Amino acid sequence: MHTNLKKSHSCLLVIIMMGLLFNIHLVYLLIVGVIYGCSVSHLYKTERIKANQQNNLIHFGTATFNHKGKMTTINEKGKEILFADSSETMDLWALIDEYGLPIAQEERPSVVTLRNKQPMQNQMIGLKHKTNGQEKWLLVHTNPVLSKKSRIDEVVIVFTEVSFLLQYRNEMQNRNNYLKHLSLTDGLTGIPNRRYFEDYLHDIWEDMRKQKKPMTLIMLDIDYFKKFNDTYGHIEGDICLKKIAKILEKTVHDLGKVFRYGGEEFAVILPNTDVHTSKKLAAMLEQAVEDLKIPHSVSTDRAYVTVSTGATTFVPQDMENVEKYVQSADNQLYEAKRNRRQAC
Repeated sequence: MHTNLKKSHSCLLVIIMMGLLFNIHLVYLLIVGVIYGCSVSHLYKTERIKANQQNNLIHFGTATFNHKGKMTTINEKGKEILFADSSETMDLWALIDEYGLPIAQEERPSVVTLRNKQPMQNQMIGLKHKTNGQEKWLLVHTNPVLSKKSRIDEVVIVFTEVSFLLQYRNEMQNRNNYLKHLSLTDGLTGIPNRRYFEDYLHDIWEDMRKQKKPMTLIMLDIDYFKKFNDTYGHIEGDICLKKIAKILEKTVHDLGKVFRYGGEEFAVILPNTDVHTSKKLAAMLEQAVEDLKIPHSVSTDRAYVTVSTGATTFVPQDMENVEKYVQSADNQLYEAKRNRRQAC
């Protein structure tokens, strides 16, 4: 019995120890489970925060359009780009092209992509607000999306605002135009210069050649201008040139264009002008300058500044003859100056 009691005590002790050990494992597992659950929950929350942060850092707007061209989804960046506030919708914007002209419904990127079943890259699209006239410019990429039935009925559009780039491009274009204007303008008189003369002459020559119509070239030179400068000084000489340039432009008006050819010499190009009209206009130019009554006390011809003119009229044939006709007008000019001196 004593032996059996010992055995019973031993078994009880084993059972108690096993029970304690089992309970310890349960407690341990419970603690581990709680810690793991908290860790997973924290990790999930952290990943969601990261995902939201990453989504906010996306620099591109994304949107989907259905087969009717209606927007179905748009991300946060897209909303930021397109809408100033949450009350705005796409209906408040009109699509325009680079020239400010409306884009027809059938030509919208989403519609074209659905129709052609092909992606479109680097499309410049303008949005003009129908209420306040504000413009936004977007660089757009479109991609068709296959449905479960292998049918394309949705388009994904990725876009980013490039208004600042377009503004910069326009500013650069304006600056380039201004620089070009300076390069083609005489700095003293403000009228087109010799370089502009050569470009314009070739353009008008080609137009008149195609139309088989005559054109006239008149060359003008201020008489005894060196003596004028020597007597009155170069400042008065510059004032004289400005006045003459202004009166020549006023007299020619919209019949042609006046150029400062160089020094005291001017040129006039008259498209679609016959011999009779050119002679009449040359005489009018001479008289207009004389009517300015700019004193020229050392002139051996008049008491005022005068100009001599030489003109040639022709129907352009080929470009090889351009210089010939310029030389012809120049020869006529110096013949007129020689005759004026001999008359004196």
